[in-house]
Amino acid sequence: MKNVYLTDEHIRKYVLKIFLQMYNDSYKPDIIVGLSRGGLVPGVMLSHMIGVPFKALNKDEMFQNSKFEYANGLIIDDINDTGRTLADFSSKYNGLFDMVRYAVIVNNESSSYDVDYYGCVYNKLDEPDWWVFPWENWWH
Repeated sequence: MKNVYLTDEHIRKYVLKIFLQMYNDSYKPDIIVGLSRGGLVPGVMLSHMIGVPFKALNKDEMFQNSKFEYANGLIIDDINDTGRTLADFSSKYNGLFDMVRYAVIVNNESSSYDVDYYGCVYNKLDEPDWWVFPWENWWH
């Protein structure tokens, strides 16, 4: 297993790619929900880019009763590795939005959970890499 280090430039490029996929899909959410911690930076970037509110949601909140007052939501995280985090969110919040879509910076195509939008893709079965995001090692 090797470490793959993403830079700020990678993140900007991948967030823009997610935006373009949403644009081509004619999908504009009413709110972006960033899953803490990995979805916070890309979620805020997209929120500013398209001009919609942003909400941070941490793992503890995922298992409490939250209410969203928006019809369409975009849930974003840094990576779809095994799919467990996104599946947990989906099962907990199914029905809180009229339409919800999921985005990640890095998508493992062999994950058990399919996302709607992604910045880059890999297959963990072929490449068991560990992805390191700029906010995880900015002090180095």
